[in-house]
Amino acid sequence: MTDKVTIKAMCRDCDGTGIYHGFAEIGDCGVVCTTCKGTGCAYISYTPFEARKPRKGIDWVYEHNNGIAIGKGRKGGEYSDFGGMSYADWLSGKSFDGLEDRAHTCPVWCHQGKGPAEDMKEDYCRKRGMPVCGSFRNCPYFPEMLNCWKRYDAISAVARRF
Repeated sequence: MTDKVTIKAMCRDCDGTGIYHGFAEIGDCGVVCTTCKGTGCAYISYTPFEARKPRKGIDWVYEHNNGIAIGKGRKGGEYSDFGGMSYADWLSGKSFDGLEDRAHTCPVWCHQGKGPAEDMKEDYCRKRGMPVCGSFRNCPYFPEMLNCWKRYDAISAVARRF
């Protein structure tokens, strides 16, 4: 294991001036920065990254959490009931494509956990003539979400060819 490295850096709190001016310092007054003690210099310590370390106590990995309780034991379920893959597969670099939580979420709900879902709502919801609801479970197509996943897979397969 590499030892910690300490570097000198410009103090973020006072922009290297040694004087802090925040919301409580009204007008043209300031206070000595407590972070750098007025020097303008801050010391940052870190451990350089060498390689990803193993994580003990993890058997299963999901790409993200869709905001529901997941994992083995939830209502007697297994890990794979919520998508994901074994920790060993994740370490080897296996893709999460097709391993989403398709039993509990629709493609838009699942995509939201990965990042902005607005494009997904346009492609998968509005084009079908359905409203974008406040809650995914309120969607009139939610009970048929496996059809939404089929459409998602078909569109994704086309997109991967280009």
